[in-house]
Amino acid sequence: MIFFELLHNITLLVTFNLIYLLIIRRWKPGSLLAQGLSGLLFGVVAVLGMMMPLKLMPGIIFDGRSIVISVAGLFGGPLTAGIAAFICGAYRLYLGGAGTWVGVSVIAEAAIVGSAYHYWSRRNPQALRPLWLFAFGVLVHVIMLALVIGLPGGLSRQVLSQIALPILLLYPPATMLICGLFLLQQTLQRDEDAMHRSEQQYREAEESLRQSEKRYRSLFNGMTEGFALHEIVCDAAGVPCDYCFLEINPAFERLTGLRRENVIGRLQTELLPNEDPKWVEMYGRVALTGEPCQFENYSPVLKRHFEVFAYCPAPRQFAVIFMDITNRKHAEHEIHRLNAELEQRVRDRTAQLEVANKELEAFSYSVSHDLRAPLRHVTGFVELLNKRAPAALDDKSKHYLQVISEAAQQMGQLIDDLLSFSRMGRVELSKTTVNMGQLVQEVLAMLQQDTQEREITWRVDLLPEVSGDPALLKIVLTNLMTNALKFTRNTPQAVIEIGHRADANETIFYVKDNGAGFDMKYVDKLFGLFQRLHRAEEFEGTGLGLANIRRIIHRHGGRVWAEGAVEQGATMYFALPKDTTTN
Repeated sequence: MIFFELLHNITLLVTFNLIYLLIIRRWKPGSLLAQGLSGLLFGVVAVLGMMMPLKLMPGIIFDGRSIVISVAGLFGGPLTAGIAAFICGAYRLYLGGAGTWVGVSVIAEAAIVGSAYHYWSRRNPQALRPLWLFAFGVLVHVIMLALVIGLPGGLSRQVLSQIALPILLLYPPATMLICGLFLLQQTLQRDEDAMHRSEQQYREAEESLRQSEKRYRSLFNGMTEGFALHEIVCDAAGVPCDYCFLEINPAFERLTGLRRENVIGRLQTELLPNEDPKWVEMYGRVALTGEPCQFENYSPVLKRHFEVFAYCPAPRQFAVIFMDITNRKHAEHEIHRLNAELEQRVRDRTAQLEVANKELEAFSYSVSHDLRAPLRHVTGFVELLNKRAPAALDDKSKHYLQVISEAAQQMGQLIDDLLSFSRMGRVELSKTTVNMGQLVQEVLAMLQQDTQEREITWRVDLLPEVSGDPALLKIVLTNLMTNALKFTRNTPQAVIEIGHRADANETIFYVKDNGAGFDMKYVDKLFGLFQRLHRAEEFEGTGLGLANIRRIIHRHGGRVWAEGAVEQGATMYFALPKDTTTN
């Protein structure tokens, strides 16, 4: 009788646990909320079992609470087991009787053993095998029977004699059965989760594929280049003899005039029977070898130029992408025509310049010889007149003769400067490495005769070497240093400084003096032909020296400029590009 009543109680517990498994299957496992709710449900299941117990005698009852609480500890952990044990313990205290404290201790023991087995099984997965679970049930209920010894008044022996064998025969298998149900539920849950993830991944992949197809179709239909996919057709010997159209885009229709419904599935020999066989051969090589090709082609039928790229996307297939380059070809043709026209203009202009140079050389020769002869006559006759009739000339007449002589000499100097300026534009540069410091010393030695009776302080930097024409650069330094001497003539203590500085792209040289200076509002006229900022009575000159300097420096790829102030001196600069200077 005891055996069947315990079996009935266990059956009810199994039923309650099945209901429990159906309830918790949607909970997120492992969370604190799931553990708490699981403990609550385990406690309810255990209490339901305690409501239909095996009553041996007043106050002493047996039910499946030890199975439920130990399973709660095994699968839920200490939190789940603790909540379930608290509910069961509270109900057992409520029932009261002689076996109350033994019953509460059995509840506590089942929770502790289940929780301990929970942690051990996590480190040793084999602990969840059936034999180990059976041993787990035996352990829980052997300890439970040991606790029965605590019953008061010698009741323990009587109780054990009636209940020990049924407990050991029924409770361990029941524990193993319920644990198996939980393991099965976990397995089903994992499979369901895996299936759900697979379905989610499939939906995501399907959506990604749909989006990719949408993007591809949008690109395919929106691209301005024509596109066509073909399959090569070979004869019995495996030699390409034709190809079939598989797919085209709207740009293909627009560029070729062929409609999609008339193209797809058709052979090239049907659509274009007069097509050159070389295209089949070339496209066949692309489809069979996988080697891409790119070329330009002119279509006499369409009267358009195309740039074509062919590649192999799959075995025995080839795709063609082509764009209309007719406008580009027309532009290239126009550029070639303009280049040819420009080259002809350059040749014509060069010939004109050569004629002009020859005329300029002839003019220079004429100036050098023909214009000098009258000047020599004027100067010579003035000297003869002064020698032959000095007494017959009054002071005023002698003054006139002196003015004529000085004007003739000035005219001669002007002719010399003009010839020099003309030669500067035609002479060929002879570049070499030039020591600018040594060049300054040579100019100083040349000017020493003119500066012996003056108090002049020369301040000369250590100047870098440059790549240039030494003769022309010496002319530049000579003109600048001579100008400095000339415009400091009225300065009691003249100071002339020659230096340089360098930046990222050029090396800058300067000649600075403390002489007459000039007004900066006229600086734009300073390097022009025949431009003078001082009267001839104050400082002599023809106005060609600085123009000559600018021409020489420009021919070296450099630039010139000046700074100054009236009666505060002037600084003349010239800069040479870094590729013409050497440290």
